[in-house]
Amino acid sequence: MTDQRNEKIDIACLALGRLIAAQCPPGFEKAVMALDLHQGRSLVRIVATQDNGWEAQVPLSEEPVQNMLETLRTIQKEMAEEDPRPWKGCTVTLRKGGHFDLDVTY
Repeated sequence: MTDQRNEKIDIACLALGRLIAAQCPPGFEKAVMALDLHQGRSLVRIVATQDNGWEAQVPLSEEPVQNMLETLRTIQKEMAEEDPRPWKGCTVTLRKGGHFDLDVTY
């Protein structure tokens, strides 16, 4: 992967992490965003975990979901340069302290 492509992916992942975090309750320990792509439809869900272990599905409105999908398309496009397989979905995990993990399902 070129340095420029890595930088584009890093910037998009940072933006996605911020979009996800903005939807979560203050002080969350972990947030997991799941994207399922099925028959041309996109389903986005976020579950936030508090430091006491309490989990809750985060209610999402249309605008943040569209922003997340747009950012994910940017990441997918850049990653397709090395692996052109279509995505079936992905999971993004954020953890306290700024940890970000993206797992793609092909």
